[in-house]
Amino acid sequence: MTEPARFLCRQLASAEVQGLRVLDAVAWPGPFGRNFRLYLGRGAHPAALAAPEGQAGAIQRVAKVAGNLVATGSVAEGAGLALALAGGPVTLDCAAPEPGLFRDANVLLALRHHETPEQVADWLRFHVDRHGATGLLLFDRAGEAEFADELQGLVADIEALDRVVVVASALPLGAPGQPALGDPATAPRAKVRDFTPDPWRAPLNEPVLYDILRWRFLAQASVVMALDPCDLLRDGPDGIGAFETCRQSHTGLVPLRGQAIYPWRIRKGQAPHPGDHVFRTEPAQTAPARWAVAPKRAEPGACWLPGKIPGMGALADEVLDYDRAMSILAPGAEIATLINKDHLVPAPDLLARAQDVFDHSPILPPKRAPAKAAPLVPAPSGRVLAVTCMKNEGPFILEWLAYHRMIGIDDFLIYTNDCDDGTDTMLDALQARGMVQRRDNPFRETSGKPQQSALAAAWDEPLVRQAGWIVSMDVDEFLNVHVGKGRLQDLFAAVPDANMISAT
Repeated sequence: MTEPARFLCRQLASAEVQGLRVLDAVAWPGPFGRNFRLYLGRGAHPAALAAPEGQAGAIQRVAKVAGNLVATGSVAEGAGLALALAGGPVTLDCAAPEPGLFRDANVLLALRHHETPEQVADWLRFHVDRHGATGLLLFDRAGEAEFADELQGLVADIEALDRVVVVASALPLGAPGQPALGDPATAPRAKVRDFTPDPWRAPLNEPVLYDILRWRFLAQASVVMALDPCDLLRDGPDGIGAFETCRQSHTGLVPLRGQAIYPWRIRKGQAPHPGDHVFRTEPAQTAPARWAVAPKRAEPGACWLPGKIPGMGALADEVLDYDRAMSILAPGAEIATLINKDHLVPAPDLLARAQDVFDHSPILPPKRAPAKAAPLVPAPSGRVLAVTCMKNEGPFILEWLAYHRMIGIDDFLIYTNDCDDGTDTMLDALQARGMVQRRDNPFRETSGKPQQSALAAAWDEPLVRQAGWIVSMDVDEFLNVHVGKGRLQDLFAAVPDANMISAT
């Protein structure tokens, strides 16, 4: 028997038949002919799975899983799978599964969207060297034929790698009308939201894809680790490697807990590299849930989905961590559109990994010059200042002002934006009477969010620099003081050593 090649390309048995999206159909020898599994796209109706008139029904069970239909049953040897569709009966061909390709292997199961062959090769080499991966099953969402050819040349020298299989589909599997995952227009801080729908690389709309790949290729693998080429496993606590940790787990399932990581900047003209990502965020930014599983210990009915495997449990303390390199996921987006850089926190472990493991020199933020002595400012006046933002709050302003003036707030600094109910006009009238100070919110000039931009601008205001106390709150919030006569001065007297007071 000829040993299969080390690098293979495969195609799912996907097709659109009379409006029915067939994602895949696999069949293998059973005691009474051939057993099969049929996967239909989201939205398919169970009525589509009826047998043609005069033929015995081959489908024995239909389950709805995450919006997809999964049908199982058996057919006679040599027969196709017959369905009665509205346009007439059809017979589907079933592909033969190839579980032997990854028998007893440690397999990375990944979906590729934008990643270059070089990025995938670096990512694969890292997990082979550091964690004991011996195989890669890569589903190419982009469907680029030249990608596989280039990747094959780049991974040829990874000696511990037994097999790579690149899989594609004849049908797009992304959410209709959505842009590609990682499109710059979807960045959290993007200024422009225009995008072109990309059903091939949009967020996955057919979650049973993972179960399809299980039954086609992975049922006899030792351990399967569901990670994408932007995800990097961290070293485990016991030093035995992530795959061995899963193999020794109590249930055969180990959740993977992710955290987003970022670069400071990508060198001009270069693609993002895992070693560029040396910052975490404060607060921490979580990445999607993933998993590692020992397939031979999984129940046949436990369907594999992107973030979970229903029907399998895991122990709370058996968890592995990974980092998601956000600039690899979104290669065309500027860092400032992905994250506010003020939230980036240098991570020594990521820098060590970049330099020692990837032999990479990431760009670090420039060193700041020593701070100059701050100019002298008048001592706080003892006055209490409220700083707030408003948009279309006209009916509520007078009550809010009257109440807070009554309990001891002296000055009001109010930033407004996009008002069309007279809020600006009312505040300007109050300002003319010396009761408030109104400013236009500068958020469009700063490209920040309205509240953040207003609070940042407020620091330069004389009212802020000279205030004894500053209160930041909204117009639907009313401070409720429970000491003395209910005034702020009673509150300050009750906690004379405080320089900050939180209000729930």
